[in-house]
Amino acid sequence: MITVVTTYKFPIFKLFYEHYLHDIFRENLLLYVDQEDSSEFRNLVDPTKTRIFDKNDIIKYYGDLYMPNGKYFKKMYFINMISEMGLLNDAIYMTDDDVLVYDKSFNDMLSGDKIIYDKEPFPLVDRCYPNWKPIYNWFKENIPENSLHARATNFFIPKLYIEEFANAFIKYFYDFIRLLKSQSNHIDYLNNKSRSKRGCDFSVFYIEVPFFDVVFSSLNHDYYNFLPFFCVAYSELRKIKDRLKTVDTKTIMEVFCYKRKPYPNKHPLLHYNVINKEVFMIDSFNYMNGRDLIYNNIDDILKQNPKEFKKMEMAKSTKLF
Repeated sequence: MITVVTTYKFPIFKLFYEHYLHDIFRENLLLYVDQEDSSEFRNLVDPTKTRIFDKNDIIKYYGDLYMPNGKYFKKMYFINMISEMGLLNDAIYMTDDDVLVYDKSFNDMLSGDKIIYDKEPFPLVDRCYPNWKPIYNWFKENIPENSLHARATNFFIPKLYIEEFANAFIKYFYDFIRLLKSQSNHIDYLNNKSRSKRGCDFSVFYIEVPFFDVVFSSLNHDYYNFLPFFCVAYSELRKIKDRLKTVDTKTIMEVFCYKRKPYPNKHPLLHYNVINKEVFMIDSFNYMNGRDLIYNNIDDILKQNPKEFKKMEMAKSTKLF
């Protein structure tokens, strides 16, 4: 199996790469580093099992079609490039770097003959794009009414369907990327008015998601098996803390990391798609891998998240009265 990963922050990728249940991800890894200097990543990985591409490779490959103002289009760029290069010649698992597998049943998931995908819980086209007519019209023309609402995040494709998937991706990619290129000024406008900490507008950041839905939904729907994964939140730690009446991080991590449904109920992985994910992910990693925790008091992790910090400060204020 080939693992396809996009990354940009070395400490996060290092957690992904060194996790004890990620052996299968390290065996045949195609990695895109969204940096011009990928030397730190190259020094970490096994060069006999990993092929690294970085921002320079993407810029050189696409030339005028590369969009500097579309910095969150990297999954589209990368998958299309490796599809055209003929590198998708086996089953693939596509994932972000901010995931940790928590259960060995993950390997069972990869032995099936179905495409495993996660569903976007809030279909985005009618929500985000009605006022952006060229993009809205393209999605409406290309997404069928019985769409899968596939996310552009974590999915498995058996070798049986790889060629068909790669061809579909290439078919839609150039039409869509040229449309986005024609909308470059509007993308600048959206990004400039956005207050997002990611540095881009919500609709620009999420535009890959409905594009993946176009590609996935164009294939035979009998190929698929919908399987959700756990998008974790800081609030989970707080709720466990309140229920157990303890601030001991190790005790809370035991419940957080292992009281989960294994495959086939869910993807057996945790996705840390949260603000300030690093500190949360690091001590989850440390607990799972039997390493010393950085923070023994869970409040020291919770306060790294703005929402949880605000709740903690409000609780302190209430106790004063």
